[in-house]
Amino acid sequence: MANQEDEISNEINRQLAKAVQQCLFDEVVRLGRIAKDWETVMAQEAQLDKRKSSLLAAIQNDVVANGSSSQRAAIQSGKEGAISPQQRGNLARDVYVQRLSREGIVLHRVVAKRYRTPSGIEVGIAYASELKDKPDAWFLGLADEHFDAVVLLCETESGQTLDFVLPPKFVAEIWSPALLSRNNKQVKFHVFKRGSTYELQLRGGRMMPINQYVEGRSCLK
Repeated sequence: MANQEDEISNEINRQLAKAVQQCLFDEVVRLGRIAKDWETVMAQEAQLDKRKSSLLAAIQNDVVANGSSSQRAAIQSGKEGAISPQQRGNLARDVYVQRLSREGIVLHRVVAKRYRTPSGIEVGIAYASELKDKPDAWFLGLADEHFDAVVLLCETESGQTLDFVLPPKFVAEIWSPALLSRNNKQVKFHVFKRGSTYELQLRGGRMMPINQYVEGRSCLK
């Protein structure tokens, strides 16, 4: 379409130049009007294209928002037994990744709980809901593999999901078996809330505050 428009513009200009060269003043006036009308039409089409793009973006945002709402509802229903804990975790990760995409942070799913940023950062995303028999506690797990960064999604009983984004330096410091327990090839993360402080329990009962990592998403960019 663009090539055709260029051809028409070039043809108008060619005929206009020819009319000027031959001193055909009436033809020059006629072609000048055509050229002006053509420019007006092209400007109107450009505005229509811009409007179409704006409407399309609005529709896509609504789809994402509605999808997220549906997923949150599915997660909530899963707490009542409609879906398995594994499915609930997958839905929570999908909602989280969609939320990050709206903030300009892109995570591509590699497999299960492993994601990768465009720059190559390996990210593990673990999810857990608050324990019914132990309020203010979350037990999460990831495969005992290499991850640069780790996201702990902790859903409260009220339905709020906190994301603790552990940056590469911190993950490297705590990843050893001496600090994080293992079971069935899984690395375990035990998160507890004491007052307003969230803590990660390490082996030996050592507690490390992790409030500073809530929504610390800059390391994922």
